[in-house]
Amino acid sequence: MVRLPRISNHDDLQPFDHEPGVALRYATRPEELAGADLVILPGSKGTIADLRWLRQTGIAAAIATRAERGEPVLGICGGCQMLGVEILDPVHAESARERVEGLGLLPLRTRFGREKTTAQVRGRLASPSLLGERSAEISGYEIHMGEVERLDGAVAAVEVTSRNGTASQDLDGAVDPLRPVVGTLVHGLFEDPELRAGLLGRLRARRGLAAPEPSAVPTRDQAYDRLARSVVGHLDWPTLCEIAGVGHLASPALPGAILGFTP
Repeated sequence: MVRLPRISNHDDLQPFDHEPGVALRYATRPEELAGADLVILPGSKGTIADLRWLRQTGIAAAIATRAERGEPVLGICGGCQMLGVEILDPVHAESARERVEGLGLLPLRTRFGREKTTAQVRGRLASPSLLGERSAEISGYEIHMGEVERLDGAVAAVEVTSRNGTASQDLDGAVDPLRPVVGTLVHGLFEDPELRAGLLGRLRARRGLAAPEPSAVPTRDQAYDRLARSVVGHLDWPTLCEIAGVGHLASPALPGAILGFTP
């Protein structure tokens, strides 16, 4: 993953930290991309400024070279916007410039506005790509500035069928049908063990390696449950309730429920 100066939502790749046989590295120089099975451009709190940094460091050129060689590149949120043709900022949300040229690896155009989009989303993959086969279900969240437009000939990466619980029929991001380059605005995709295993399997296959073993990485909910059990097991709950003046809640089954966890 490219460590952008204004990186955001870098926990998108946290699940890979615990996958056997996977080395997740953070790159700040172009030579650090050499030999990587996948290069990911993550989200950014300053997309235009970080795009300029990519060019200054030579990482932009290195990513373009990877794409030309058919080596996988994935952009998430701000990284997806950087992979596009251009970023327009007519309201100067991020820059004094009203137009900035993107990396040109996907037929996308981003237009910044004043409002930020935040949503929990569900959907499916709209096209086969390094993320998986068409119609594979996905879930995650959006938190981004700007609207991303697919230009003529663009092939969508994701079809969003639900946004904040309301039915939707929106298309998201893009894939290159000829090269393994993908961009999406959806965060949190790799929390799904099946999607994560599928991606790793495809990357391993490119190296002639066997598919990975089933993932033993705990889900986020399992981690929360473990935390809840630890909290419940180490609190002097009756004393805590007495201090809080809620002695009638002094039940060993209640702490997790009150904290919002499952004990």
